[in-house]
Amino acid sequence: MKLEQLKFPLRKLNVKCFGHISFRAEKASQDLKEAHMALHDQLHTFQGQVADLRKKALFLKEAERLFFLQKLSCNTPYCVVLSKFKELEISLRI
Repeated sequence: MKLEQLKFPLRKLNVKCFGHISFRAEKASQDLKEAHMALHDQLHTFQGQVADLRKKALFLKEAERLFFLQKLSCNTPYCVVLSKFKELEISLRI
C-alpha cells in the first residue's frame, strides 16, 4: 500500500527532473557555442563560464546517450544495430 502511494509522486519527480532530456542537452550545447563565440571576444572573462558550460553539456549529452541506449536495449539483432547507430549519432553531435 505504501509503495502505491509513492508511485504518482515519483513519476512527477521523474518527469520534472529528467523530462525533455534531449531539449536540455541541445540547449546546453547551444549555450556552450554562444560562450565559445563570446570567448573569442573576451578570453579571460569567460574561461570559467565556458568550463562550467562544457561540463554541463557533456553531462547532459551522456545522460541523453544513456537514456536512448536504455530505451533501445533489447536482444534482437535489429535493436543491437539500431542502438549502435543511435550511439554513433549522439556521439557525433557532441
